[in-house]
Amino acid sequence: MKRVALLIVITCLAMAGCCKDCKTDGATAKGAGVPGFVVEQAKAGNLLKTKLYVGLDGSIVKFSAYVKAEALPDWLPPLADEKIGKGEFKSGEIEMYEGGIMAYEITRIVDGKKVELSADENQNVLYIERAMAVDELPAEVKAGVDKIEGFEAAEAESKEYKDKTSYEVEGKLNGSEVEIELDAKGAIVTQGVEVPGATLVQTLP
Repeated sequence: MKRVALLIVITCLAMAGCCKDCKTDGATAKGAGVPGFVVEQAKAGNLLKTKLYVGLDGSIVKFSAYVKAEALPDWLPPLADEKIGKGEFKSGEIEMYEGGIMAYEITRIVDGKKVELSADENQNVLYIERAMAVDELPAEVKAGVDKIEGFEAAEAESKEYKDKTSYEVEGKLNGSEVEIELDAKGAIVTQGVEVPGATLVQTLP
């Protein structure tokens, strides 16, 4: 069954009043329900932007905070050295999934291409993303993309899990920026629209 997700991108700091039950180590933003780590990183001057992932039922399925390199766990860069190789730092993320599950991501340019490593709190690799041209997609996946009427694919990446590989393709559909995830056979797993916005995180008093 095809699932379609709504992806909302907050381009300033963090969302307020958006996730009443989101928690991390028992902390939430007072009166707003924003994950506590978001406010902590904002106060420390490390927060750059956030992404809020909203499911079809309106639930928050993931909250991502883009942060400076110094805000990432000390163990993450060495793990990235081992798993994806050394390279220019591009971005870092702290993420919280449903149920309060935390993950940490680091994106680098390795051998001229963008590569991202995602790991959980126990330093287990969740997945590795590798940027690729749309024409570099496997034949079945490219065929699946081509079947999406009106979709103008712009960029793609593979998403390598322990037991499977999926593919994410970004582009325009009906005038909107969309992100589509497909499985190795070219079937759509999720599809979301990217909605820009901006909010402000209070850090004083």
